[in-house]
Amino acid sequence: MVKMLEFRIHFATQFGKALYLTGDSDILGNWDPKKAIRMNWSEGNIWKFEIQAHNFQYKYFVANYDDAASDVIWEPGPNRAIFQHQKTSLKILDFWNYREVQFYCNNPQNHQVYITGSAYSLTLFKQFKKMNHYNNEVTFNILINPCNEKVIKFRCQLNNQEDLMTEIETVCFDDQNQYKNNVLQIKCQLLDALIKQLEEEQRRIIEEKRRIEEERRVQEERRIQEQRRIEEERKRVEQENIRKQQEEKGRQIIQQDLQPVSQQIQTQQEIRSKPVQQQIQILSQELNKLDYNNNLTNNQKQYLKSQYQQQLIAKLKDYGEAKSIPHVRQNIETSNPEVALFVLKESLLRDQNIALLATSRQYSFGFDSILGSYGQDQSCLKVRNTNLDYDKIVNDNRLLQHHLLEFKQKLSSSLNISTDQIEILGVSKGSFEISFNITGNDPDSIQQQIKNNPNAKKFLDEYCNGRVEYVAYFDRANNQAKEKALSFDDFNPSHNMSWDGFHEKEQRGPPYHKYDYYFPRGCYGFGLRVKNYGNDDWIKMDGNPNEWRIMYHGTKQVAVRSITKDNLKPGKENYCAKYDCLDEDGKTVKVGNGIYFSNDFKVCINDGYASYTQIGSKQFAVIFMSRVNPKKVRHGGNYMRDNQYFVVNESQDVRPYRILLHEKK
Repeated sequence: MVKMLEFRIHFATQFGKALYLTGDSDILGNWDPKKAIRMNWSEGNIWKFEIQAHNFQYKYFVANYDDAASDVIWEPGPNRAIFQHQKTSLKILDFWNYREVQFYCNNPQNHQVYITGSAYSLTLFKQFKKMNHYNNEVTFNILINPCNEKVIKFRCQLNNQEDLMTEIETVCFDDQNQYKNNVLQIKCQLLDALIKQLEEEQRRIIEEKRRIEEERRVQEERRIQEQRRIEEERKRVEQENIRKQQEEKGRQIIQQDLQPVSQQIQTQQEIRSKPVQQQIQILSQELNKLDYNNNLTNNQKQYLKSQYQQQLIAKLKDYGEAKSIPHVRQNIETSNPEVALFVLKESLLRDQNIALLATSRQYSFGFDSILGSYGQDQSCLKVRNTNLDYDKIVNDNRLLQHHLLEFKQKLSSSLNISTDQIEILGVSKGSFEISFNITGNDPDSIQQQIKNNPNAKKFLDEYCNGRVEYVAYFDRANNQAKEKALSFDDFNPSHNMSWDGFHEKEQRGPPYHKYDYYFPRGCYGFGLRVKNYGNDDWIKMDGNPNEWRIMYHGTKQVAVRSITKDNLKPGKENYCAKYDCLDEDGKTVKVGNGIYFSNDFKVCINDGYASYTQIGSKQFAVIFMSRVNPKKVRHGGNYMRDNQYFVVNESQDVRPYRILLHEKK
C-alpha cells in the first residue's frame, strides 16, 4: 500500500494570491517556484495538498494564483524536513513561521521527568513541565518561531528532586538536523547522562546486595555441609556397627540355614547324575539318614523327608514300580485331554507365585488360604521368583547365600519379625523356589498379619513377580472352589486337533467379511463343550453368511477356569478405546472398551498376554481360540493395525471353543 503525506497549513491570503509548496525533490519541483505545487484552499483558510511519502526538505511561499513565479514571498526561517519513518499515511499540520520541536531522552527505568527552559512554552525557567512517557522514552513537544528564537536553553529534573537536576543545555536551531517525520528532535544529552548514572548506581547497589547474599549463602551452605558431614560420620559409625552385627548374625544364619541347603543341592545334583535305579538307592539312603542328622532342625528334616519321598515315588513310577495319572512328561497329544487338564491345573499355582505344601499331602487347587496346615505333618511356605535363574544361583555358593539372606532380611522387615523366626528349608527349580517356615505364630495369625500389612504384601508381590490381588483371589477361591472347577466334562474331544503341516494362513469368512486366518501351527488344540446356539453355522468354515471369525485371546492361566465357565469379559479401561474405526454400517465410531484379540496366536505370546509357565522340565502357554461376531469387531488406528490388535465390545459376541497349549521349545 502506498503511503501518503497530507500537508495542511492555516494562512489567510489576499485575493488573487495562493500558497505554494516546494522542496528538494522532483515531486516538489526542486526549489523552482515555477514547478512548485499550488495547494488547495478550503474553508477556514486551510490550505491542503497530498503527495506520496518520501524523504525531502520543503518550504511554503506565497505567490500569484496564476503565476507561481510572480510576487513570491517565502516563509521565513530554516527549511522544514520530512523523514519517512511512519508505517501508515500521515497528516501534517504546519504553522506559518513556526516549527515543531521535540525534546526527548531514553528512560528505561520509567523515571518521572520534568523540563523547563527559556521559551515561553517551557515556562521561562520559572516552572517545570512534566514530560510524556511512552515506550521507554520521555518526550515534550513545543512550537517555536525560529526567526525570533534561534537559540533555546533548557534543563531537566528527575522525580521532582532538586539534587537530580541537570545543568542548563543550549540549542541553536540552525545547527539541528535530526527529524522525526517533520518534527525537529533535540536529545537531552545531560538528562541521558544523569539517567545512565542513576542506572549504574542502582546496578552497583543490586550487585553489592547480591554479593552480600551470596556470601551469606556460601556461609550457610558450608555450615549445612559441616552438619551433614558430622551426621554422615555418625551414621557411618552406626552403620558400621550394624554391619558388623549383621555379619555376625549372617555367619550364624549360614551355619543354621545355608549349609544344609547347600548340602541338599549337592545331593540333588548327585542324584540327577545317576541312572534311575541308583537314584532310588540314594534317595532311600538319604531318607534313612535324616533322623540322625544333628545339623538339621526338625522342620528341615520333615521338609527333606517330604521332598525325598515325592522324588522316590516319582522314580518308582519311572522305573515301573508304581503307576499314576498322566504326567506332564508325557507327550502332549490332541487325544490326551488329561494332560491338558493337568497343565492347566498346575499352571494355576504358577501364576499365583505362592503355594502351600504339606509333608503328607500337596494340593494343586482349591486350597483354603495362602497359609495353613494340612494333615498332621509339618507344613511350609513356598514362593516362586520367575525373574531368577535357578541353575546360575545354585552353582554359585556366594550368590545363593546372597539371595537367601536378602530374602530373610526383607521378609522379616516387612512382617516386623526377627530373622530367627524365618527358617529356610530348601530351594528348588521352577523358576527359583524358596521353601521356608515362620516359627512362633500359628498359620491363621500369620495369614491375618500378611493381609493387614501393606509392606508384607508389597514385598511378596515384588519378590514373587506376582500381583497384589492374589490375596483377593484366594478369598474368592474359598467360596467358589467347591462350586466350580475345570473338569473333563468341559472338554469336547470332537474339536481336538493339531495343525502340523498346515500353511501359514488362508482366506476365510463370508463374502462380506473375508479375512486372513493364521493357523495356530505348533499348538495343540483341546475342544471345549460350547453352548447350544440354535444351529452351528457360526462355527462352520464354509463361508456361509452366519460364519463367525476366528480370533485368539491370550490370558493368564489363573483365568482359564472362569473363562471356560463364564466366557470372556470386556475390560474397563482399554488403551485403544479412543481410536476411530468403522462399525458394521460403515459409520465412524470409537473402538471403545472390550476384549482384546489378535488374528495371530503368536502376537498373544510375543506381547506377553499369554505367558509361559514351567511345569516340570517344560514350559507352556495357554491361548483361547474363539469365534467372534465379524460385525462387532473393532479395528482402527495405526497402533492397532501395526500390532494386529482387535477389540470386541460385548461378551455375547464372543464364543470360546478351543483351548490351545503351546510348548516353548
